[in-house]
Amino acid sequence: MEYILKSFHKSTGWNEDNIYSHFTETSDNLINFSIPKGFNITVSSQATENSFTSYTLSDLGFVSGSISYLYTSKPLKGIATSSEISIRDAISGYKVLEPLKQQEDPMYWEVWQNGVRVDTRDTLLYGRMFLPGNGLEAMMVRRLSPTSQLVIKSVSDSRYKNNGAMTFTYQYNDGKWTSEYIYSTHEALLGLTGTYNFGAKERMNDPSITSRLSLGGELFYAVLSKSPGISTCLRYTAQSLYTGTPLSLALLCNPLMGQISSMYSLSTRAASLGSRFDFNIYSYESDLSIGWEIWRFLDNTQDGGSFASSSCDHGDLERGSDTSLLENETLKDSLDTIKQSDATLQTETKEHTNLNGDLAVYSSLPDPPYTVSVEDGYISRKYKRFLNTVDRTLYDTGLKSVATDDPVVTPIPHSEGESIQDAPVFCFKGNTSLSKQTINLLWEGRFKELLISSGFGLSLQTKVPSVTTFGVEVQYSA
Repeated sequence: MEYILKSFHKSTGWNEDNIYSHFTETSDNLINFSIPKGFNITVSSQATENSFTSYTLSDLGFVSGSISYLYTSKPLKGIATSSEISIRDAISGYKVLEPLKQQEDPMYWEVWQNGVRVDTRDTLLYGRMFLPGNGLEAMMVRRLSPTSQLVIKSVSDSRYKNNGAMTFTYQYNDGKWTSEYIYSTHEALLGLTGTYNFGAKERMNDPSITSRLSLGGELFYAVLSKSPGISTCLRYTAQSLYTGTPLSLALLCNPLMGQISSMYSLSTRAASLGSRFDFNIYSYESDLSIGWEIWRFLDNTQDGGSFASSSCDHGDLERGSDTSLLENETLKDSLDTIKQSDATLQTETKEHTNLNGDLAVYSSLPDPPYTVSVEDGYISRKYKRFLNTVDRTLYDTGLKSVATDDPVVTPIPHSEGESIQDAPVFCFKGNTSLSKQTINLLWEGRFKELLISSGFGLSLQTKVPSVTTFGVEVQYSA
């Protein structure tokens, strides 16, 4: 159902990356992932383009389960089944932020017939009933405008005070500013969150700017228990100019609790690594947590070649790997075009013509100032720098992110950009904590038409490591 919710947000043009609660999503996915407990099986189906059902059965020493229903007023087309969905979409891993976009004018949402407005707002309704027992949970998401939506969540359970609670959240997001206004009947909680993206307008106009600096904060106050809460977070995301490798840094601070957390994550096509350091200024307690994920592909020989166009290893180009980017015929044609313009560029260099302020560096170099050998899979560093002065030859091939100093970096390939042969088949995840002395390992992948997740946790606090948790989860959707 989480996949359906993301599809609804995508189809309605809503970007959750700017929401404050998603600031540390990458670190949470890599370090705080959960391991299934016991045996769980989930069967889901799409009855129509607007309705979905899901059934879950769990064995945790006792049998339990749940029934879920989801309805959207906006038809969701192209929802992938368990045999079709990309593993990257099915697994929560490193999160590549979506580019900032200018929001639509509200007038484009208006539909008029005979002088009367007949347009409606997209709505998502979700309900889940737990068995045995009488536990219920529900959610409604309603788009109000291109920049706002209303989210209502409720839960009915005897374990809660007054046997349940409801939460109302109004969200506003224009790309530059994002805010949430929250009220919950549980402890009469009032909350406010806000985020700000620096240089948002420039990034909306120029998607090639991949770096982003964001500042966010939250403020809560429980009226009944008179308990306040406050935190702030600074997040920076970027991509390497040469390889396109995404990286993310975040600094989270909770002044009331004295807690400071710094997070660093980076990712390639085949692996991701995340680290988090926690420190409490009151107790002086600290902890270092590390998490990782490793992707497995159908054919290892395609790992370098298929990924080179978006985030290949810079070292592979210089070592002349057999699967390097230069084996791409499109790049060979581009290099031939560049070499044909070499004579003209060299003449202009000798005449002290400075193109874009870069060619003057090479005016004192002998002819030629670089070497190119497509057969050996080698491009010298000087030639890579020299490409920055050549006409935008590589833009059409999408390979400029590898060859120049001023790239348009392509994010990590997801299901939309990966072929069936290049898509991963499973993911191996793990995390560890120095203070807790634990190791958690998780395998997630596809077998036939089933999505399987299996893992276990180990405690190293004793001389003999002991298994603290173990579980298997099987999902099928049609």
